Amino acid sequence: MSGGGADRSGAQRERIEIVTDRKSYAPGDTAKVRVIAGKPNAHLWVTVEGKTLHRSYYVTAADGTVNIDVPLADVHVPNVFVNAVMVSGNKLAQGSESVKVPPTAYRLSLELTPSKPQFKPGEAGVYTLLARDSAGKPVAGEFSVGVVDEAIYSVKPDGTPDILNHFYGKQFSRVSTDSSLSYYFTGEAGKRRMQPAAVRPFRPRAAIKAERLVEPKVRKALPDTAFWSALVRADASGRAEVRLNYPDALTTRRTTVRGITSDSRVGSTVNKVIVRKNLLLRLTTPRFFRQGDTMTVTAITQNFLPTEKTARVSLETKGLTIVDGGTREVKVASRGTATVDYKVRVDNVNEAVVLGKTLTDEESDAMELTLPVIPFGVRMTEARGAALSAGKGAEQTEITFPANTESTTRVLDISASPSAAGSLFEALEYLTGFPYGCTEQTMSSFLPNVIVSKAIQSLGVKTGVDPATLQKQIRAGLERLYGFQHKDGGWGWWQNDESHPFMTAYVVAGLAQARAAGVKVEDERLINGRNWLKENQDKFTNADMKAYAAYAAALTGEPIGPLNQDLYDARAKHSAYALSLLGLAFDAAKDKRAAELAELLEGKATVTDLEASWQSNRDDMMDIEVDATPEATAFAVKLLARQRPSSALLPKAALYLVNHRNQGYYWNSTKQTAMVIYGLTAFVSRSGELKPNFTATVYVNEKPVLTKRFSAGEALQPATIRLTATQLAPGKNTIRVTREGNEGRLYWSASGGYYSTQAKGSGNAARKLDVSREYFRLSPTKQGEKIVYDMEAFKGAVKQGDLIAVKVTVWGDEWRYLMVEDPIPAGAELVERDDLYEFRWKPDWWERWSTRRELRDDRAVFFQTWWARGSNQFVYLMKIVNTGSYRVSPTRVEPMYQPQQFVAGQPSQLEVTQ
Repeated sequence: MSGGGADRSGAQRERIEIVTDRKSYAPGDTAKVRVIAGKPNAHLWVTVEGKTLHRSYYVTAADGTVNIDVPLADVHVPNVFVNAVMVSGNKLAQGSESVKVPPTAYRLSLELTPSKPQFKPGEAGVYTLLARDSAGKPVAGEFSVGVVDEAIYSVKPDGTPDILNHFYGKQFSRVSTDSSLSYYFTGEAGKRRMQPAAVRPFRPRAAIKAERLVEPKVRKALPDTAFWSALVRADASGRAEVRLNYPDALTTRRTTVRGITSDSRVGSTVNKVIVRKNLLLRLTTPRFFRQGDTMTVTAITQNFLPTEKTARVSLETKGLTIVDGGTREVKVASRGTATVDYKVRVDNVNEAVVLGKTLTDEESDAMELTLPVIPFGVRMTEARGAALSAGKGAEQTEITFPANTESTTRVLDISASPSAAGSLFEALEYLTGFPYGCTEQTMSSFLPNVIVSKAIQSLGVKTGVDPATLQKQIRAGLERLYGFQHKDGGWGWWQNDESHPFMTAYVVAGLAQARAAGVKVEDERLINGRNWLKENQDKFTNADMKAYAAYAAALTGEPIGPLNQDLYDARAKHSAYALSLLGLAFDAAKDKRAAELAELLEGKATVTDLEASWQSNRDDMMDIEVDATPEATAFAVKLLARQRPSSALLPKAALYLVNHRNQGYYWNSTKQTAMVIYGLTAFVSRSGELKPNFTATVYVNEKPVLTKRFSAGEALQPATIRLTATQLAPGKNTIRVTREGNEGRLYWSASGGYYSTQAKGSGNAARKLDVSREYFRLSPTKQGEKIVYDMEAFKGAVKQGDLIAVKVTVWGDEWRYLMVEDPIPAGAELVERDDLYEFRWKPDWWERWSTRRELRDDRAVFFQTWWARGSNQFVYLMKIVNTGSYRVSPTRVEPMYQPQQFVAGQPSQLEVTQ
């Protein structure tokens, strides 16, 4: 007998030793187990257990030791536990031993054979898959096949676990043993029934003469993924074929196959082939261009032919002007390279095409790249919008483009819709196209997609929305929300911050509504989130937040009763926002008090001849001063549509919401836009706007640019048009909207966008907010056996290959949810692992941190959830890659939920030499 210790009740426990005759077994074997009790005449209860109790023995160890035969079967794969327990002298003795039964019989042997080991770009390839069981016999099965660029694994190695270990990894016993010597009870009193333990059957988870030159195929299809199929079936002979044409990238392609059979045998395999040419061209371009920059693009010819070649190298461009460089002939040694430089200037376009060619008499190559061209300056917008009813035939407004703008960046987007519902689809595009994705932004895209998808199905009206795309976006949003849930069950703004009351309530409410709309949501996610709300009510600091938490919990089917009652008792003091949410909580719980709150809410409306709204000058859930009237009005619309659908306020409130799209076709922020969509969708089916009958015409500077006849079949299809710089006046542009017809209302919006080139631009920040940017060169020096860096400010040119540290300083008053976007030069690459660089002397500001940092192709972005009064520095590293003269757009700092308060810094100019 060995060991000993006390359990929670203080009772002594001692151990029984269990020894097996082998380290592992196969199904069908019999394990010979020796149980050593250490005391004569010991009465033992021996069990074989795992997912459930498999066998039970009552034995006596006359001399303190007893041998037991344990037959093993498939159900014991991959392991099973032999446990023994006895009581002696008012003490409990226990022992346990895991018996390994490796899942050998469940391993598939997969053989993947390509039609050849090496391919050319664009060439057809065939993979033959042969699946065998552990005995070598062919078996049928279903497999996933993916062919990707091997280079992606140099960025991040494949972290997928071994498929056999994943499905048949070590199991833990789900059987527990207790005795009256140490019995204790945990649980909770009250009216809730305790859930019985779920017992399920175990299922595995599963100098050249032109006429002699070879004309090349232009390589321009360069995707990372060459092929993907989630379902490739092997027949009864175990065979399957996969056919594909290799893309144009010259690289190693890794093919990964994973699969399973109907009897849960699993396997995986990897194969690699090379896609190559004997003579190839590479173009060294930035990831993007910026208008007005000049830079060097290098064409590199590599020769793997057995002899030296004379190659004719050329470059053709669209959107770039070649300043220096033309067609040249260069000698390229066997196994050697040759380079030709071209100096180019970026035109004022949206994208550029670069086509390079290297031609010889034996083999040639050509490569084409299409790259984005980013305007220089700070993105600015000016928006207008309103509605025309039958009694009003026309409306006119103006949008002015200031003189200090990049003329080619001016655009005017105009939309006309015959219903409030039609305006929602444009707002959806804004949400799904938003470039960042914290928890709020993910939910603000996910939930409207779910709600609008359900509305489309119920209304049966034709729209321009692709249902398949919508479902794909819903699934992607759901997976991201799962990944952002914290271990405590709540959600914060990001994966690794603290759980936040509003974020948790927002996601819980959204997931509950998604489940009600037919989306498959994991119950555990909702339960854990709801439990966080119940356990953290002390963090709900105001009535609006408490009401939102009550609403979220009610949507899950388990309202927080005390919270609901407290809020109801104080209903006379609540804002319209809180009343709406509490009413919706009661409505979800089928509580009759919802009707009383809806009636009370009607009395709080601000009403004019045309519009109705519920005023709110603060977002208490976000703890910011902002006009939250659209959100409060949207939730009021939601409650009234459910409790008082004939209310005269509903159409007026819907008109207010559409008329107050202060960003053109969307509202103040992602959160506000999502909330308005949520409220308006409830009104759509009762609006009577699904049967329009009128003609809309839009004039810009008295020229007709859009005419659309709206009928009942197009109630949810807005008409849109984009005018570019050549169609617009340099300053003031007049927009006139007309409506002809007697049935329906025309909702229209106009949004002018441009890039400002003023030296220092700013929004209308009422509180202090400012930003500056500094560049520092990093100089390497050897210190002992390691390389360390010195940091120095510089003026003038830097060299190709230099490391540059960027310091962005932001200072101002107290803010919430700041986003700092700092553009980088087109010829630079951001350094992800800047923590690997060691400094001989590091300034204090280098240690400053942010809530989150994201490095994009063209900018570094920092997010700061809480901003105290004062200053802070954000730092990052970039490496200079291409020589040239680069304009760098100003840094932009924006409170994400108060976007009108943004501020922009100074632009920069960076000269790069060799």
